[in-house]
Amino acid sequence: MNKPAPKGKPTFRLRVTMPEVRSLSRDIEIPAGHSLAGLAKAIIGSVGWFFDHAYGFYDALGYHIHDSTVRYELFADMGDDGFRDDGPPAKSVKRTKVGQVFTAPGDKWQFVFDYGDDHRFIIEVLNFGEVETGVKYPRVVASKGKAPLQYPPEDDEDYDEED
Repeated sequence: MNKPAPKGKPTFRLRVTMPEVRSLSRDIEIPAGHSLAGLAKAIIGSVGWFFDHAYGFYDALGYHIHDSTVRYELFADMGDDGFRDDGPPAKSVKRTKVGQVFTAPGDKWQFVFDYGDDHRFIIEVLNFGEVETGVKYPRVVASKGKAPLQYPPEDDEDYDEED
């Protein structure tokens, strides 16, 4: 049975994995009152990448994120509905709190960063905690595996320089 978040100032311990890199996982603890934008920044920081692209959170876990019935995208905060014309409009990542989206252990969402390179992460609620005095959040509490490079070097054979 799923246990509800504790009263007071709860935190969520989330396991973040990358389907393309099975050995990679990051456990991030974040207060329920932090925004999804803050969670996105924590995820990207946990793999050592630059936080320099659009992103979104989707309830569809497969390849087709457009099958999501609920989605939260940076595009919504920019006054745009992204590149999807059908289905429900995207909701704000800046105004939506972690505790509004993740509600119980086992909940899973997909996070997509950089729609061009299509970096995908699966986020799962592991458990709850409580905010500790003097601790800076969000924080990485466990880390396994090496993240791929965000910008791998270009293959010299494919590089065609104009004179």
